[in-house]
Amino acid sequence: MDQKNDIDLRGAIPETPEMCRDAVLQAVSTYREERYMRKPNKVVLMAAVIVMLLCSTAFALVHFYSVRNYVADGKTSEAFEEAIVPLETTAKSNGLSFTLGDAVFDGKDLAFTMTMGADEGTSPMYVSPKLQAFCGERELSISHNGFGGAYDFGFLLPGTDPNYAPAADQGVNASLFNDAADGPVTWRYTLTLYRPKGELVEIHDWQPASESFETFEDGLRALHAQGKIGCSYGVDIMEYLDAVTSTPIDGTGRARYTTFDERLMSTGMFEPVDTITFEFTTAVPEKVSLTSPTTFDFDGYTVTVKSIAQSFLQVDYELEVIYDEPQPTEHNLEQFYTLTDQNGNTLAWRDALLHLDDDMVTATITGSVTRISDEPLTAITFTLDHNLTIDQNDTAEDMPTFTVTLEK
Repeated sequence: MDQKNDIDLRGAIPETPEMCRDAVLQAVSTYREERYMRKPNKVVLMAAVIVMLLCSTAFALVHFYSVRNYVADGKTSEAFEEAIVPLETTAKSNGLSFTLGDAVFDGKDLAFTMTMGADEGTSPMYVSPKLQAFCGERELSISHNGFGGAYDFGFLLPGTDPNYAPAADQGVNASLFNDAADGPVTWRYTLTLYRPKGELVEIHDWQPASESFETFEDGLRALHAQGKIGCSYGVDIMEYLDAVTSTPIDGTGRARYTTFDERLMSTGMFEPVDTITFEFTTAVPEKVSLTSPTTFDFDGYTVTVKSIAQSFLQVDYELEVIYDEPQPTEHNLEQFYTLTDQNGNTLAWRDALLHLDDDMVTATITGSVTRISDEPLTAITFTLDHNLTIDQNDTAEDMPTFTVTLEK
């Protein structure tokens, strides 16, 4: 092939509309120049077509619901971008569709996105989600949530009430729970679809207890006896399940089920119709330890910052508080903090946990805050959160505060 007809499209996939426009205009301009000089160049014209196809493909991939919005609110960093795992896979079944967008994992916390929908006229299915994590052959212990907090017990799709339909774009979070991965983590996300065998009845505005039933649960059980399923807000059947599957057995105890799916099947009102399984793998990025233990003295107690570690997604910290006197209970301890960086930016809360040891004087506080930035973190200021204190007379100005200078 003649050298000037040899077109290299490596790295040519546009990342923005402007880049797409420029790439197409450049290819068309080259074609016009060749045509004006009476040297028809089909390869250049083909390049313009290829670039336009790449544009449409790239934008189709970019516009799925992404962790860039779900986790980072559109404000990512280079390290965050490098850690994103594109999933971009769709499964369809019984008129329902589920598309996984992308995922990001920082060694402790996972977030991934899913867009879901139902064809017009599709009958509601009950979707029961399950997430598992594996490091090699070892299954890791995880905690998880998603779907508006309804992760563990699923939802109806499509919903029966259009005012409370499940959002098309969903995000799911998971954390390694007292466990650690020493290599890549494979995540298995399973969606089991159940077809309701009875009529779905809206109950969020229905008050049977005020009529012929002594309790709300009695009314739900009466519905069940009629072959009907009570659902709240078009998507939730937990009140129905609580009423139907917690009935005492021979007066000796309550029914016990190993899994939620067993509980669902025990009603006799649902039949499994399909199981959709997604799998993807994430690497385990290294976390950077940013400080050595540092102690601060306050009236009645001391606080030791035992560790601060940073990933591209968040900052994890561990504090040890030693009181001068034994404490009656951990529920009255005011030791939750707001964290700000060296520029005074408040770091968004992710989680926090306090535990009082058996000696009743030593408390451990662990927590995480979000920080997604290319700017190095050089200092963190801890300020006791007056919104979480018991004394209503406390003000922000009165709250104990201390600053830790970070070193890598």
